Amino acid sequence: MASFNTNPLSRDVLARAFLSPILMELSNFTPEERTPWGGDEIPKLKCMLGWNGGVVGESWEVSDVEPFVTHCELGYARKVSLRDLLDIAPDLLLGGHHTRFGGRMPFLVKLLNSGSPLPFFSDIEDVLSKIEKGDFKDECRLFARKVLFGLRNSNYNSIHLILSSLEDMMAKGGGEIFERLYAVHNKMLSRNLSVQVHPSPLSGRPSKTEAWYIIGAEDGAGVYLGWKDGVERDDVLHALSFGEDISRLMNFVEVEGGDIFFIQGGTPHAIGAGVFLLEVQEPSDVTFRYYDWGGRGRDVQRKLHVEMAVSATDWSLPKGDTLVQLLKRSPNLVEGIGVLEKKVTLEPHFEISHISLQGGASYENRGTGVQCVVAIRGGVAISTNSGLLHVGQGRSAIIPAPLERCSITPLNDEAAFIKVSLP
Repeated sequence: MASFNTNPLSRDVLARAFLSPILMELSNFTPEERTPWGGDEIPKLKCMLGWNGGVVGESWEVSDVEPFVTHCELGYARKVSLRDLLDIAPDLLLGGHHTRFGGRMPFLVKLLNSGSPLPFFSDIEDVLSKIEKGDFKDECRLFARKVLFGLRNSNYNSIHLILSSLEDMMAKGGGEIFERLYAVHNKMLSRNLSVQVHPSPLSGRPSKTEAWYIIGAEDGAGVYLGWKDGVERDDVLHALSFGEDISRLMNFVEVEGGDIFFIQGGTPHAIGAGVFLLEVQEPSDVTFRYYDWGGRGRDVQRKLHVEMAVSATDWSLPKGDTLVQLLKRSPNLVEGIGVLEKKVTLEPHFEISHISLQGGASYENRGTGVQCVVAIRGGVAISTNSGLLHVGQGRSAIIPAPLERCSITPLNDEAAFIKVSLP
């Protein structure tokens, strides 16, 4: 009898396949030229020992969006693109949701890592030496020391000290020193993602709302969310017209593992250096860049879309702390024996759950639509009536809609995974 992987794809073949979870490919990574700000956390999570393929900014774990459509592992050594599965049997994979999303995946799931800032410790020592030897006013000397101390200790928020005070300090006699200080500042910003905005449903373009689950972050690392109190459209346009860094007009929010943010379309945002997160978004790759830190420390100057970014921004959104509190979400806790689920429902887009398992406990999964599981600490086994699928650490799997029940257990004594589903 022919093995499964020799059979041509058909609705009948997929109807049987969709009674089991489907493992996604290991390394659907973006190339370094697309995400030059990337780090090394993604290959580490996936236990890719000896990885020498350069920095990795994103891994598109579940995607039917070009140019990074994910491939699925069906049967022995058979890989099929997720797009092919949806072309043949969208109703079987997605269930009753398939008409709502036009036969396409209802969400795109990525791992994203912005790397640590480029090394700048020798630059700091050089600037400090010149401060001690030079003839600078005490005010300039004190300011420079304060900023350099923050940089040396990876205090990412200290960039705002530079942005708000640099020109004033240069006018007070610190020209050469502050040019060097600015160079250190540029190295620090080289791992930040661009300030960007995605269209809202009201913009007339395909909307792109997304959510972030922070897997981990370096001390002081954070994200930029919307405009500060008092910032208006004209303030942003004025800053852009002079080529100024508009991040100084935005809210900087330090993050830590477990934080969850809901970035609705029309919200300007950026991810700072030293952040590792899982991103769930509407299946669109439409992004308009406001600002890319001047391409600082990068060989590639990426295209900006200032007019479209301004147009796509929802200027009716609140500002300052009010906006930050709106975007940062607190999960609901569901606790059982050896199982802790932290769930956030982001109507009508996604439901995101962080589930930790201890002592070999089993999570009994229920659902009526397609779901995604990403193992972020240890591996898990997904058990069904049709068999067992091992999902190693850093790997992802989709649970097709027909598979309404399954059990998820740790491969070892404990594990944690993120589940993405529809509300």
